Amino acid sequence: MGKKKPEEMAKQKEAFIAGAIKNGIAEKLAKELFEKMEPFAQYGFNKSHSAAYAYVAYQTAYLKVHYPVEFMTANFSADMGDTDRIVKLINECRGMNIAILPPDINASDREFKIDGSSVRFGLEAVKGVGGAALEVIIAEREKGVFETFAEFLKRIDNRRSTKR
Repeated sequence: MGKKKPEEMAKQKEAFIAGAIKNGIAEKLAKELFEKMEPFAQYGFNKSHSAAYAYVAYQTAYLKVHYPVEFMTANFSADMGDTDRIVKLINECRGMNIAILPPDINASDREFKIDGSSVRFGLEAVKGVGGAALEVIIAEREKGVFETFAEFLKRIDNRRSTKR
């Protein structure tokens, strides 16, 4: 039933009714019983599957309520490649009064990170910023912050990063 295949259900109906009759159940009752079970095939879980989903939902809700900044930061990092999802998460943060700090060449990491009680935008989520360029920027930043844009351009190895 969990496969949601109507043609398979039709085969199983015949087998179910034949098996019920073989076990002493009246054909009419067997058909009625199968008709009651049939809607379950559209979308049904067994109890252990439902319980597992409920437990994960409970844990997720707990984390979102008790650790909202950490929870949202993890969600941002998990969905960095999906711009539409990032926009939804930003809007959700606004509703939760969690500030989203913009990308900062001196403060941001590859992924989103917690910055006080806010979420700092991850550099890898910025369109057009590639992994090789990020490695160069982060490695160079460890030598000291970039004071000006001109200094940034001077210190970055342009062979490993593009104009973008």
